[in-house]
This record gives sequence, C-alpha cells and structure tokens, in this order.
Amino acid sequence: MASFLVQRIVYPLYQLVSGRRILDHWKDFERNQWLLPQEIQTLQINRLHDLLLHAYQHVRFYHLRMESAGINPDSHPCQEFFYDLPLLAKDDILTHLDELTADNISPGALKLNASGGSTGHTLSFYNDRASLDLRSAITMRGDRWAGLDIGTPHARLWGAPLDMKPQQRLINRFNNYLLNRMWLDCFRLSEQRMAEYARKLKRFQPQVLIGYATALITFANYLRDNKIKDIRPKGIISSAETLLDKGRETIELAFGCKVYDRYGCREAGPLACECSEGKLHINADYVMFEVLKNGKTALPGETGEVVITPLFNYGMPFIRYRIGDLGVAAEPVPCACGRGLPIIERIVGRTSDMLVNARGELFHGEYFTHLFYNQAGIRQFQVLQPDRDHLQFKLVIGPDFDIRIIQLFETKIKTFVGPISVAWEYVKEIPPLPSGKRAFTVSQVNEKEFL
Repeated sequence: MASFLVQRIVYPLYQLVSGRRILDHWKDFERNQWLLPQEIQTLQINRLHDLLLHAYQHVRFYHLRMESAGINPDSHPCQEFFYDLPLLAKDDILTHLDELTADNISPGALKLNASGGSTGHTLSFYNDRASLDLRSAITMRGDRWAGLDIGTPHARLWGAPLDMKPQQRLINRFNNYLLNRMWLDCFRLSEQRMAEYARKLKRFQPQVLIGYATALITFANYLRDNKIKDIRPKGIISSAETLLDKGRETIELAFGCKVYDRYGCREAGPLACECSEGKLHINADYVMFEVLKNGKTALPGETGEVVITPLFNYGMPFIRYRIGDLGVAAEPVPCACGRGLPIIERIVGRTSDMLVNARGELFHGEYFTHLFYNQAGIRQFQVLQPDRDHLQFKLVIGPDFDIRIIQLFETKIKTFVGPISVAWEYVKEIPPLPSGKRAFTVSQVNEKEFL
C-alpha cells in the first residue's frame, strides 16, 4: 500500500475507530525533543511528581513504602525525596503484584504483559492501555530518526509470537499489509531460511530494516558470504541486545547504510535511541533514567546499574526499578543533532548468544524468553549449550512451579530446534558474569564471531 495512503488515511482512521491517541502523543514527543535540556528536565520533574502523587494515593505498595520513609508527595517537591526512595526489585513485583496496581484504574484498562528479561528473569506485570499508546508514540519518534515513518516500507527481523491462533495470524498478516511491513521470524536462521529472506527482501526493498542485533549480524554475514549486495535499506534499527562496534561494522558493510541502535525493555518500551550523530539519547520526556554506582549517581565514564521510572504507566507504576542492565554515564554536553534529550554513553552487556543444532542451523536465544513468558513458578532461567547435541537449562523456581510443565517445554523445544538432548537443573540462584550481568543464553559451540 502506498506510504501516503497509510500515513494520511489508514492510520488516522485506525486511531479514530480504535479510540487510541498515538498520533496526538507522537506530536507532543516530536516537539519535546527540540526543547532546551533544562526545559526537558522541568517537564520530566513535573511528570514525575504527578506519578509519585498518584502512586502515593492509589497504589498500596508505594503508599506503605513512602509512609514508612516519612514521605508525603502532597507536601514535598519530588526532588527532595525521590532519590531517597528504595529501589524496586523484580522480587518485589513477584511478591506484591496485586499491591502494585492502582485502585482507581479498572482491571479492564490493564493489560497483562511479561518479560523474559536480558538477565533471564521471568516477570509478569501490567501496563495500562493509555500508557501503551504513549509507548507506541515514543517508539515512532525514535523510528523516524532512522527514516521509518508511518507507512514507510520496512521489514522486521524479529521474534515470532508463539502459539498464535489462526485468526490472530490472519489479523497479523492484514496489519503487515496495511503498515507496509514485512515480518521475518529470526528465531530460526538456517541457510535455507536466510536465502528465502534474501529473496523476499530483494523484491520488497524495505527502506528500513529492524532486528535483534545478533540476528542482523547473522544475516549480514550470510549476505557477505553469498555476495548479495542488492538489499539496500536507507537505515537499520538494531534493538533488544547490545550492539558492539564490530557488529555494527558487519551490518553496515553488508547493507550499505547506517545502523541506529535502540535500547529498551519490555516493561517500559524504548528508553534510549541513537541519533544521526551516533549518540544514544535518553527519552527523558518519557522515562526517568538513572545510572547508579554504589547507590549514587554515576559520574561520567563510570559504569553503573540502570534504574528507570517510566512516567506514564499509572496502572502499575515502576518507581526506581532495577532493570538488570548496566550502563556507562556520559558527559552532559550538547549533541550536534540539536536535540535537548540527555545522552548515555553506552549500555554494557545484554547480548544473547545464537545457538546451533546438529544440522548447523542457527536459532536465536530470545526464543526461550518468549517460551517462559507468564510461566508460573519460573523466577529465572539460563540456557547453556555445551555442544550441538545438548541443551542444559538452569531454573530458579518458586513454590507455584508445576514440574509437569517440563514435558510440554521439552516437546516445544525439540519441535523448534530439532532432535536434541535437553537437561534440566533446579538451582537456588544463577551467579552473574564478571561484568555483573546474568547471561540467559551461553553457547560454547558457535565459534563464529557475531559481535
């Protein structure tokens, strides 16, 4: 479908029928990015205060937490107490899920979501539907930096939703057509499948390609090895994993265009996006973003823990949430792109290993985060592959874990991967790597250097 029709007719009509407000929010975010840094900071503080006041009045967990700390947002500016609030851990959410939802937002306005997490933690949580519109709008803003506007022909080298019903698959295909989008499942990346994807992309010629970092690198290596040079998007968006310099170079050489990195999480959506100058801008009008070292704000150049407070999820606020990632703080200097949004130097860790089966077919470790979404009793997981014939799973389980589900997992894994031996180990904890990260996939087989 023509881009003009999608942008001017189809998408606005969809909003009108569905009652969503994505375009309105997007226009606000578009204006915000060009504000002066101090103006963006003022906007952020005002939104943060509104969120904290709401949490104090309507979310039992935060009301009790603030009361015990002697904090009352009604009578104090948030700058005076925000950094004294305890950090929110994943275990807090697992233990207090019901107490973390707002009592003034109806259950029908909440959408159950889940994260496998870059560290292998599984987590169920809620987003209110209004915040999902804002998430779509902030995503749209970052996409436009890479040349992806509403209706722009684009392809996604992304994970396929599991267990999708026939009606859902039909709706998904219809949405792809309306949005000028081609969806390519990156969970399996065999030579045969990548050859098929190359043929499709030659015909479709997307202006933008979006994908997991390791999936993009794997496909870029395939194009290089097979001397395929006629897939030429104008921009590529790498997301879901850390993009290192060598991986960026591999992708840019294969496709002949710039790669734009994007950092986010399932709990909150896009947190930072790369501009044309190569700087990773924090979406400060959408999220409060902290980098902490030993509990204090990290100095420029220091590596610290990423802690976020999304400013719009009133249904289930995440206040000072320990996302499980590490980042390097940046100098507060203006960017040549002209945006007033602050910068983070880089994100450390968050790489998913590609795994391989006995036939030499590659598949993406992100598959397992989707497999374990919303699975009761699974607190954390790690997948290890010592050789092509074996997968070893470590699980940290809770009291509501039902061991009978393991057989279902094995069936799905073997259907997806192919014949392979699967072993399960139940552990009390999964120790971190020297970097402080807990890798959720670890492959000792595939020696091809992805990053």
